[in-house]
Amino acid sequence: MMTPILYMIRKEFLQVFRTREMMAILFVAPLVQVLVMGFAITNEVKHITLIIADQDNSVLSREITDAFTHTDRFNVVGYERDMARV
Repeated sequence: MMTPILYMIRKEFLQVFRTREMMAILFVAPLVQVLVMGFAITNEVKHITLIIADQDNSVLSREITDAFTHTDRFNVVGYERDMARV
């Protein structure tokens, strides 16, 4: 014995899959949206404002500072020796 909700679900499935146009709208339209958005959206983060606080001032810390400075992902706007001033 089928409950009324199952009858309604069956009716809706029959209605949707009855015509080719509905199947195209149901399957092709989301596929096109995914493809278009895949090319339009990028997860690349660039131009992050950054202040570097170098308390160590060692060779390694200067190399790390240079790595941040010479990339387009970060905009280094200042250098400080004291964390309280940052």
